[in-house]
Amino acid sequence: MIVCLLAVAGCQEEETPPAPRPVVSEVLTLTPTNARSWVGTVQSRSEADLAFQVLGRVAERPVDVGDVVEEGDVVARLDTASLVAAERSAEAALGQAEARQRTARDALTRTRALFERKVASEANLEAAVQALAVARSEVDRARSALVQAADRRDNATLRASTHAVVTKTYVSPGATVSAGERVLRIARTDDLEAVIDLPEPAIATINKNAAFVVGLAAAPRVTADGRLAYIEPVAEAATRTRRVHITLDSPPPSFRLGSLVSASLKTGKDAVLSLPISAVFERDGQTTVWRVVRPENRVEAVTVELGQEFAERVRLTSGLSQGNEVVTRGVHSLQDGTIVGKRIGD
Repeated sequence: MIVCLLAVAGCQEEETPPAPRPVVSEVLTLTPTNARSWVGTVQSRSEADLAFQVLGRVAERPVDVGDVVEEGDVVARLDTASLVAAERSAEAALGQAEARQRTARDALTRTRALFERKVASEANLEAAVQALAVARSEVDRARSALVQAADRRDNATLRASTHAVVTKTYVSPGATVSAGERVLRIARTDDLEAVIDLPEPAIATINKNAAFVVGLAAAPRVTADGRLAYIEPVAEAATRTRRVHITLDSPPPSFRLGSLVSASLKTGKDAVLSLPISAVFERDGQTTVWRVVRPENRVEAVTVELGQEFAERVRLTSGLSQGNEVVTRGVHSLQDGTIVGKRIGD
């Protein structure tokens, strides 16, 4: 009898289903965004470094930082003494080459006449033809050298390429610069942006094409509307922040290059949701997550829409709400209706 009872008890133990496996999940919470603002500066979206195309000594630089220049304005000049001398030498060389060409042409005319009278040989005629060809090539080379010398002289004058303001100078009069070495930087004032540096958590609050209100730090009531242009993909190594560029829409004249500004999101929402990237997977071409249904302890697939990624997380724009529990690990081992155990934090 005892043996039978033990056998029955053993069968009952074997028939007991195993407990559901715990699930690694996260309960979604809201991240406040209201009253958040970030300090930045006004910069130009169009900047250019200007440089001479020839080697030389800077004779003058009539502009300085903050000066406004128009297209074609002279911003720097090189000492042109050696360049002018080189151009005159090239002119003289061209004159000599042209004189030799005239002499060779006259010689060919005489030789051809003598050849027709059977006085000069065919070899004499061929030599005269070749001499003229050489003279012509010398003229071409001399003319090309003169053009290059004139270009070098012209390139000794550096001009502004557009209406802009000088934002930085690299060399002063008297310095010797190489071809391509930066002399100064100019920035257009009709294409402005606000630039702010944000930590990764703050990046989560910014959607694509997010709208901003940008105000002057010195005069907060002076504002301009802005829209997200782009977020630099690489974080700054020392601060672990990423640079955010905001295009300004018709900023007032008081928005000057370098002005300190404060940028705030125009979200119309008090908070945003985010979830780990590891919770997201593709299903039938849809971006999906597993939501845990309690107390049934089962999972169901939910299609979601996502926003900006940040620090291994991604902003959630639709599909879930605050308090929803989502699976964050092992998402590819689950199916609709899978029974799961208690929640384990990630």
